[in-house]
Amino acid sequence: MTRRTLREHLFKLIYLGGFNSGEEMPEQVSFYLDEAEQEIEEGDREEQMTEKDRDFLKLRWAAVTSKITEIDDILNHTAKGWKTSRFPSCDLAILRLAVYEMLFDDSIPVGVAINEAVELGKKYGGDDSPSFINGVLGHIARSRVDGDKPAENSKLADQNDKPKTPEMKEKTDDPDQKEQKSADQIKGSDQSVKEAVADQEVEVKEETDQTEKTELNG
Repeated sequence: MTRRTLREHLFKLIYLGGFNSGEEMPEQVSFYLDEAEQEIEEGDREEQMTEKDRDFLKLRWAAVTSKITEIDDILNHTAKGWKTSRFPSCDLAILRLAVYEMLFDDSIPVGVAINEAVELGKKYGGDDSPSFINGVLGHIARSRVDGDKPAENSKLADQNDKPKTPEMKEKTDDPDQKEQKSADQIKGSDQSVKEAVADQEVEVKEETDQTEKTELNG
């Protein structure tokens, strides 16, 4: 089974986790894998699910699940004002998997994790899912990834992209614009002070010259 197909099954298991309790999920995972294996046997022979694939999916699902709290904290911090509880369920599952791959799996380059997540968004999410997923993951890559997994590996993580949920696109302010506006205001204030000081120096000089002339004439 290809890595992409395994990732797709893993995404579906994480998605199921949003609708089942922790106690129910081990049984749900086994049930899902049995169903998936049967469907594959009746369809694409090249994508046969081996025992090794089943073990990998179970272990990887458990690994991602163990980091859900930490991953959600990162997502909440990244999409400020928009908690994971309000994310579309499909997008949240994709993001949880991608953040795990980006931050906890050294075998997967950051760019690959982002690109694959965007592809999952195109296939299973809504119209705005790919851009939303890319924006969130691109921001995390720039903020969190260290030298071993540089953000430059991501072709999709645009340097000016900001994580915005579909519903927040019109309402979310751009911090960079605010910072630039403040910087421009500071520069303008500095210039005004300099001009005021220069005018004051000219006035003082003119007064001094006038005084000297008066004394000479006297």
